[in-house]
This record gives sequence, structure tokens and C-alpha cells, in this order.
Amino acid sequence: MNRIEDYFHIYYKGAPNTKGEENVEEINIIRKCQLGDMEAFNELYRLYIGRAMRTAYYISGNKTTAEDIVQEAFTEAYMKLKSLRTPETFYRWFYIILVRTGWRMVNKSKKILPVENIFEDTDIPTFQESVEETVEVRERNLIIRNALGSLSVPVRTAVVLYYYNDMTIKDISKIMGCFQGTVKSRLFQARLQIKKSLTKQTHEELFDFAHSGKECMNND
Repeated sequence: MNRIEDYFHIYYKGAPNTKGEENVEEINIIRKCQLGDMEAFNELYRLYIGRAMRTAYYISGNKTTAEDIVQEAFTEAYMKLKSLRTPETFYRWFYIILVRTGWRMVNKSKKILPVENIFEDTDIPTFQESVEETVEVRERNLIIRNALGSLSVPVRTAVVLYYYNDMTIKDISKIMGCFQGTVKSRLFQARLQIKKSLTKQTHEELFDFAHSGKECMNND
């Protein structure tokens, strides 16, 4: 695996890429919501709660904060949904609410310490995976989480929207309220940080291997 992008895509595995503007059924649900159909809103909630929770968690790094972010974002979306003139843009509209709610709460709580991944699949190896491969994946994910934890909230947000939510640079710039060039710059910063962290880990492993070999030689 040579490209840093590959590490991000694997870390954010299982990311949904179905957007509202591409889903006729979802647009119909949103229109029903705008007419006050609570059951339709519950269905919309079920469609978005998984990806919303993951996004909020990856941005905040804290489960409790993520739950608060999502709850407030859905409440605001419900209150303002009638003002949305183009239901097909709900996906982007909702993420503007979600991201900016997340930024506000993260700045308030100051909890940006992703020390665990509550959404990660179990690490039990499959028949196709060896124990060594499973351990390697866990170690790599830990490196990536720690590296992401050192990034600023805007940079982390760009990474989450681009790699986890599979959004375009254009959509991300509108959600984050910045230029497309700024989004590209933030993604570049994130890739450099991951590359630096992975390179450092590789060097440490090589040093440990060489050092252990020296000890074995000294013991003979």
C-alpha cells in the first residue's frame, strides 16, 4: 500500500456514498417531512443516523459529544426543514447543520481525543486473514487515529467529509464555508501528517528489530 489515500479509505471503511440528490425515494420522504409527516421524518432519521453519528464522532473524538451533536443537528433540521426549497439538496444542507453544530460543541467541550474507535468492526480474524494481518490493521488504525487527533478541527472535518462521506471538494467547500483550494490544502495537510506518522512508526520498528538483533548477538 503506497498511497496515503489508501490508508484513509481503509480506515473509513464502509462509508455510505448514497447522496440525497441521487435518491428519488429519499426526496419524496423529505417532501412528506416538509408537510409535517412525523413518520416520514422518523424514516429520514433512520436513513441518516448511522452516517451522522460516525461523522460527528470522527470530528469530535468523543462518543457523548457526538451524540449531543447529532441530537441537536436533527432537532435544528426538523425545525428548519420547511424552509428548504430544494429537497434534492438535503444531504448537503443537513451536513452544513451537522458540521457547524459539531464545531461549536467541540470548541465548547474541548474534547478532541480519539483514543478508541467505537464503530470499528471486531478484530477477530477471518479465515482469509492471519493473526499477524489483524494485528497490523489494528496498529495502523491506531496510528491514523492518533495522527487525526493531532489535526485541527477544520482539517479533520475535511478528511471525514472527503474520505468517509465520499463528498466532492465542491460540496465540502460549501459545507465548511471556505474556498475549494482551502479544502484541498487541508486534505494535503492531513495526508502529510499521516505519512509522517506512518514513516515514524516504520523507523521505530526497524530500530527495534535491529536493537533486538544486537541484544541476541551480545547474549551468544
